[in-house]
Amino acid sequence: MLKFMQALSIFVVLALPLSVFMLQAVMGQLGPDPAKVTMLNLGHAAMSILLLVLSLPLLAKLPGLRFIKRYSRMVGLWAFSYVSLHFLSYLAVMTGFQWQILLQDLTQRPYAYVGFAAWLMLLLLALTSSKYAQRLLKRRWKLLHRLVYLAVIAALVHILWVARSDIIWFLTYAAVFILLCLLKTPALSLRK
Repeated sequence: MLKFMQALSIFVVLALPLSVFMLQAVMGQLGPDPAKVTMLNLGHAAMSILLLVLSLPLLAKLPGLRFIKRYSRMVGLWAFSYVSLHFLSYLAVMTGFQWQILLQDLTQRPYAYVGFAAWLMLLLLALTSSKYAQRLLKRRWKLLHRLVYLAVIAALVHILWVARSDIIWFLTYAAVFILLCLLKTPALSLRK
């Protein structure tokens, strides 16, 4: 029962941003361009949850939070879901689901190319997140899933190129990412 309640709590917390965005849309609180605001909000939620995925091994070392590591797959799949919703909203808002416009964006707009590359990496991780894939890939599974770091770097570049001059979000996410990487280095590790 405790595991169920833990899983349910994590599920509800991770579904909360999407619920808030939907409620804001229904209440007309997304401003004059609700589709674009939704696309940006989904991107921010995706980046935040990606950083949460990277922080889980560190959080699991804290007293009373060891259980959290068992939910890393769920959190990772939520991150992929938000990234996919961000990508779908981009397709709707920026291309009107016209594939020739998407292909043009991918070849002419670096932010679209890098964002798409991040999505592809996360798709690969989502497709190989099962226990079956772990057994099938054995040692290579862990190596493959380190691709999340490259996906986060690609997402950071995507955010920087989209933001152009207003880079406060990029700086915030980059600072958290760098801090998480530093905390995982052996010299600064939380392991005692």
